[in-house]
Amino acid sequence: MVPYVRSCRTEGVLKFFLTKLPPGPLYLPKENPFGYEPGTPIPLPSWLSEEELNYYVSKFDKTGFLGGLNYYRIFDRSWEFNSTMVRESDHSTQ
Repeated sequence: MVPYVRSCRTEGVLKFFLTKLPPGPLYLPKENPFGYEPGTPIPLPSWLSEEELNYYVSKFDKTGFLGGLNYYRIFDRSWEFNSTMVRESDHSTQ
């Protein structure tokens, strides 16, 4: 799926997640995760201006999506790993 995400322009990915995502659990099939071909026009809703979208596009163009995606991709494993680092402390105010 990562090559597909890389082939999509940032604007298209953000428009999809902000406007086309149906309610319910997220399901992205491998063959066409976003349900549209890159470059297909997606109209903006009334609550999102082109200027606002461009702001977010410019930020994600600098940093990309993979850092955030990887955080959630390894969330369960990360929790297991970090749980060994938790230590008890006494917060009593006696």
